[in-house]
Amino acid sequence: MNQRSLNLPETWVVRDATFVRIWAAIFASTVATFLLLMTLSAAVFTQTHSPVFSNGIVLTQWVPAVLALPLIRSLASRYDGRSLLIAAEVGSALSLLVAMRLLNDLYPLLGILVVKGTFDNLSKVARPVAVKRLFTGATLDRAASYYNTAMLFGGGVGALAGALFLPRLSSQQVIALSIALHLISACSYATVAKARQPADQSGKSRAVNERADPDAQSALVYFIAAVALFQGYHNIARSVFAVDQLGMPASGIALLQAVTNIAYVVGALAAARIGVAGGRYRTIGPLSHCIALATLIPLIFITRPAFGVPMYAVFAFGFEAAYCVHMRFVLTSVPSASMPRIMANANAWALGLMLAVSLGGSYLVSEIGFAPVTLMVIVVAALVPLFARFRRAAFGNQAGFLEKEVG
Repeated sequence: MNQRSLNLPETWVVRDATFVRIWAAIFASTVATFLLLMTLSAAVFTQTHSPVFSNGIVLTQWVPAVLALPLIRSLASRYDGRSLLIAAEVGSALSLLVAMRLLNDLYPLLGILVVKGTFDNLSKVARPVAVKRLFTGATLDRAASYYNTAMLFGGGVGALAGALFLPRLSSQQVIALSIALHLISACSYATVAKARQPADQSGKSRAVNERADPDAQSALVYFIAAVALFQGYHNIARSVFAVDQLGMPASGIALLQAVTNIAYVVGALAAARIGVAGGRYRTIGPLSHCIALATLIPLIFITRPAFGVPMYAVFAFGFEAAYCVHMRFVLTSVPSASMPRIMANANAWALGLMLAVSLGGSYLVSEIGFAPVTLMVIVVAALVPLFARFRRAAFGNQAGFLEKEVG
């Protein structure tokens, strides 16, 4: 973090009107999505008694990131982030209007939820693009540090609201509430002034003249690995670790997820205080990854809830802190004009590999057990710094490479 960033007070995040509107929009959108997924997956399981169909509701959020990559990448590169965010939220609301009429037709419902998932993934790609173009210098570092906390708070509130509303509201009422939240999000984005890229003395856009930090290649590898390995592992462990390893009842899954959500928020806030500029990321990036990796080791041996739940919270803290450090460095170091393409690709790789880890790991747990799968994740994660170093070396002249692409 440079000196200008150090001089910018932490309270900037609650005093800057543009940042507050973006944060509120992301929060409302995330609450809508998690509330919807929690409720519909439970309703589908009640109707079909099939975990496959119930999990299919959640998969509609992840699959479009891979399958719709060309479309998302094209839109993100062609239009500004603010316009895409408004369109994505309105598109989500409209798709849910259709979903409301398909609640009794499972396959068409899954199909329209895939459409909504495409809008949601477009929004996830457009958020860092918009942040990159709306803020500069110290304000960009602050915005990049804190904007993702809106999704963490929103996910926790949405999941909790889903659990509370499930016995009280019908699926139609939950969908109506989700539609309202998506429209509130769109309105909040609409109040943000459109970003204007300042021109330099030669009249060229600042986006064209930005130079990429070669360490951005390493950060992209760590970012993808954090989502694929650590989030993929969590998708397996939140149920298996609680019930099989710790011997907790089924309610322990909800407890572990609640503790995880709290640890995520604390980890994100802690990561926001860590400076990554001025060459610091070259040390902090690998270190944060290795710390997150190390927190997995005790999970192999712990079998008592009194120790297992707090240790799992430590893992969630370390994973989220590492993810936020990598994400922030990518956002602040990648040139603006390259951001849409790079974020769409990174998001697709991260979520695609996360799906592979989640599904493959779930199968392996049933075959060989939780501890061997945890060990396998640790071994693969230990190889990530080597691959990150290779990527950085291979693209040592990344500034010139991106300049050719952009200019």
